Amino acid sequence: MQTKQQQALDDTIWTPFDWFYCNFPLEEEGQEVITLDRAVETMLELLDLVEAHDTVAAGYAAHVAHILVTQERENCCWDAVFNARSGLKIGIESTRSPLKLMQKLTDILSSTEFDHVYRRAEKSRL
Repeated sequence: MQTKQQQALDDTIWTPFDWFYCNFPLEEEGQEVITLDRAVETMLELLDLVEAHDTVAAGYAAHVAHILVTQERENCCWDAVFNARSGLKIGIESTRSPLKLMQKLTDILSSTEFDHVYRRAEKSRL
């Protein structure tokens, strides 16, 4: 019998591995445009299902967070909408929602892995 976490992971549609933003959550099959706030929300929902004995969803979320660290802009923001296949941004809007994902991962994994991102975020608010 599958756990809620395993079922949620199986039910999530993921971008293909050969895309720029590989293994990111999609809202529907065939979708290429991702709204980062929605993708982060999906990852946070999956992290809510993490249990001490079953942390698979944390691995998926960490993968997304690691890719996002490489795409962070100087002002500690990320493109709000982008084409996941090509990596090209769409529009001029930005978001800081990945900070929520990184904070939740930090809490779950008892990690300091994203501390450098938080420091940049604090400096950009000054």
